[in-house]
Amino acid sequence: APDARDLLWENVPKTATQTELRQGSASLGVLFLALAWTCAIQACFALSSLSTLEALGVSWAGRFQKGTYGYELLTSVVPIGLLSGLLAVLPFFLQFISTRYEGVKTQSAVQSLVLSRYFALPMVNAYLLVTNGSLVAAMDEIVKHPKDLFYLLGESLPLVSVYFTGLIIVKALVTVPFELARPLPLVQLWLCAFRRRVTERDWQKDVYSAPILRYGWAYPSFMLVIVVCFIYAPIAPIVSPLGCAYFAFANVAYRHQCLYVYVPQAEGGGGLWFGVVRRTLWGMVCGNATLAGCM
Repeated sequence: APDARDLLWENVPKTATQTELRQGSASLGVLFLALAWTCAIQACFALSSLSTLEALGVSWAGRFQKGTYGYELLTSVVPIGLLSGLLAVLPFFLQFISTRYEGVKTQSAVQSLVLSRYFALPMVNAYLLVTNGSLVAAMDEIVKHPKDLFYLLGESLPLVSVYFTGLIIVKALVTVPFELARPLPLVQLWLCAFRRRVTERDWQKDVYSAPILRYGWAYPSFMLVIVVCFIYAPIAPIVSPLGCAYFAFANVAYRHQCLYVYVPQAEGGGGLWFGVVRRTLWGMVCGNATLAGCM
């Protein structure tokens, strides 16, 4: 039997058939979201272009001229920040549908679902950048000509190395400090404190309860960086020291959080670790395939 502390008691009465049907429909919805991710990528890059800003009537858009530092910042850093912010919202949505719609009965199972889906969407995001935002067309071409897969990886991945380098820098200098600062729980505490009087029962639930480390939220970020390092180590070695710096910062940050902030709620038996290892090995396969395509 699962650990009683790991159970989501409000979902226990739901039948297994109902949960399986809803999990299937939710997985199908996430698949459609991945296929429609092109629109989100195009919107992020469009909002960081001068032509779009001028069309929207932004007065300060004319100050950014080509060749200036502001223009480089707008066209290279801003889209990465927008995409990173969009990806940061996904775990909230994925956990919501797992707990409220699918009716998953344990916290560990919820984190496993969030991990698999949250890792898949950034990888689709990366693949769309490689294929210039045309996932369906690229898949159709690969199905018709499977040998072109290595050619696509060898020709396209080096062209977007700047994006992934910037992504690792943003994760190291923005995401990790954000994890240490934890501004969102602080804002939630302020809002709840101003809204009503806190009772003794309130201290044991919701935002007042002891914070827990959501592995399904944290692991995909680590796996994305290590997959990028595996892929670009042979063709863009500058990515490797940046990835090392990211993991050094993350090691310090999460070690502090695990010791002084997060409180274990229940034991999951290390079940998530097997998925992490499988996806890490998959990243090594992608790195070898990229090297074969470059050669």
